[in-house]
Order: sequence, then structure tokens, then C-alpha cells
Amino acid sequence: MVRNFLDLETSKGTILIFILRDVNFSCSHLNNHPAPPKGSLHDVILLWERLHPTPNQQSVLNLLKKIADSGYKSLETFKIECRTVPGVHHLVRDIFDNENIHLRDTRTGRNAGSKCDFFAAWEALKDNPGADINDRLLTPYSAWGVKAKENGLLACGLRPPQFLLDPGVFISPVGNGEELPLASKDELPCFHSIITPAGTITDVHCDCDIAASLLVQLYGTKVLFSWPGTKANRDYFQHSVGIDHHLRLPEAVSKMTEGFKFTILKPGDAVVLEPGMIHAVVSPENSAIGCWEYVDEKWFDNDDIKEGAEWIVNSIKSRGPQLPTDESKEEIYNPLRYGLSMWKCLLQNLQERQRGKYVEGIRDFVEWLEKELPEEIIETGRSLSADRVEGSTPATAKRRMQDNAGKPTKRRK
Repeated sequence: MVRNFLDLETSKGTILIFILRDVNFSCSHLNNHPAPPKGSLHDVILLWERLHPTPNQQSVLNLLKKIADSGYKSLETFKIECRTVPGVHHLVRDIFDNENIHLRDTRTGRNAGSKCDFFAAWEALKDNPGADINDRLLTPYSAWGVKAKENGLLACGLRPPQFLLDPGVFISPVGNGEELPLASKDELPCFHSIITPAGTITDVHCDCDIAASLLVQLYGTKVLFSWPGTKANRDYFQHSVGIDHHLRLPEAVSKMTEGFKFTILKPGDAVVLEPGMIHAVVSPENSAIGCWEYVDEKWFDNDDIKEGAEWIVNSIKSRGPQLPTDESKEEIYNPLRYGLSMWKCLLQNLQERQRGKYVEGIRDFVEWLEKELPEEIIETGRSLSADRVEGSTPATAKRRMQDNAGKPTKRRK
């Protein structure tokens, strides 16, 4: 009996170690196991070959094979500590505990769909990645802005790395695109996720030129294509800001060669998207990634933040007449307004803590950017701040924003 019991315990330990090697999270009570090997590009290609062969899927498949032949460099990744390894059940609870999540048709990029639509395609693609997504009952949707909730990802005890806990860093307590009033600066950091079905292609874009994101792969596999915001890369990307387009990822890989990185993310991998980093993401299987968004006073050791802000402001101002398929001016300005609100919160914290080294530079930057943003963008932000402080519903904020700016903002993923 004793031997059987020990064998059973050994068997459990083996299974547990296997799970940890597969997910690569660093749990506080299980952190003595070696880190697993990274997923290979060969594995990614095999996953991608199982998908229904739409023209876009075939284009990405050809690109993956080309990169496999030519070789690549990757961004530095690291592990995030947690109490409990995140699972699908945590993601499902977050989806249902969030009253207002954003759903997007992965084929057209349009914001549409319901939670039922999302799960119908998610389950179908989990069982059969090659399912015909042209079937209207199998239309795949991505879910984004899914905030971690008490019975969802918050229960996993995901811990921001130490560098995010520095007093000179501010982590946003709201989701990307929401307005952040100073009155909310002491709230807990917001960790939110993007959940994508197999075959999702998020084309070349930049989340924010003045703030960073720390991404944590939670489930499945994602592939991150990234480029630093250098002058050469921005010269190529400038003509695509806010413009509707056909898939341009293969062209970007061939033309934006400066600092290009190709990073395969498996569960437990974390990576930093620096301010102004141009990137694209593809999901060879059902997957989920979460993030914290933040600003750091040390960035004012150089002029990169100011230069990034000047570049995007000038890019917006130099755009030609807007077409119906293009993003509106308000939508393109929204990441700047969101980033600006984080810098205001950090500035307030630094002043309260009497940390003076970077205060003057940050204050000058905030004042300059406020003057650069159109008045209607500032007013929209004030309306959203008032809604949040007064405790009104997200629907109220959305309606007021529509009244002020003509249409709601959206974040490109």
C-alpha cells in the first residue's frame, strides 16, 4: 500500500512537471522546475497548415516558410510569476463577468458579434482548425478589452515584474482607450486580455507612441512580428496610419528590415512592447494574451518619447481626405490621449513623492502635447472622465462620446 501510494505521488509529480513545462509560468510554490524550450517555427507552420486555406491564411503561411528559410532574431522574453496557472476557465469567467467586451470579426476587422458567436467559432476551431470560416455560423471573432476579474485571471495572482513596481513607473488602472482621470490614479493596475481564435491575423499597427505594454501569453501560441520605431521604419509605416488596407504583413517584413524581430510566444512568456513599436500578431491556434500598460520616467533620459509623439501628431495632421473605410481622426488620436492621461498620473505621483529628477521634463511634455491635441479630443476625454468619476455606466460614456466626437473610438489589435 505504501509503495502504491508513493508511486501515485510520483505519477502526480510527473504530470505536474509536464504541465509546467508546457505552460512555462513561474508559480511561487513551484518555481524550481527548469524553463521549457521555446516553441519552434516548424511547429507554428504545422499549426498554420491545418487552417482553412483562405488567401490571407496562405499569404501568412508563405511568409512563415520564408522566415524559416532565412532565419530570424527574437525579442527577449521572460517569465511572469503567478499563484495558479491560467486556464480556459479563467478566460471564460472573465468574458462573462465583463458586461461590455469588444468583439471583432477576424475576417473583416469590423466590430460586431456576440459572446455566443465568439464561443461558437472558438469551439469549432478548437475541434477542427480547418473548419470553413466562410460559413456564417463559424465566423470567427476576437474578444479584446477583457478585464481580469476576481473569479477569472485575478484569481491566478499574476504578478507584475519588479521593474513595473518602481515608483517612477505608472501602470494604467483602466483599459486601453478608456479615459483615465487623475482621481483614479491610485486604483489597482488593470490587466486585460485579448482572446483570439485560430487563424487570427492582426495586421501591422502601433498601439501607442508614448506608452508601453507588457504582454503575457496566457493560452495557446501567438507569433509576434515587431519593428522598433526608428525613422526608417516610420517612413514606411507613416502612409498606413489609420488607413484601411489589404493584408500588408508580407510587404512590411520585406521592406521594414531595421530591427525586425520574430518572436514565438508560448504560455508563460512575457515580452515588452516599447513605445512606438510597430508590430503584427498571428494566432496559429486558439490563444489568449494579456497585458499591463504603463509609462516610465526613465524614458526621459533621451528624446524618444517626444520624437514619437511629434511623429504621430504630424502623421495625423498630414493625412489626406478621409475615406469612409479609414479610421476617424478621433480614433487615431485616442491612443495619444490615453497615453497623455497616464503621464499626467505619473507626474502627479512624482510631485506627491517629491521625486524631482524627471518632473520638469514630463511637465513640459504634458503641456506641449495638450496644446497639440485638438480641443474636441480633449473635451471628449473630459466627458469620459466625468462619466467614470460619477460612476455612470460604460454605455453612458459611449453615448456621450458619440455626441461629442461623432463615433466611438476603437483600438486596433
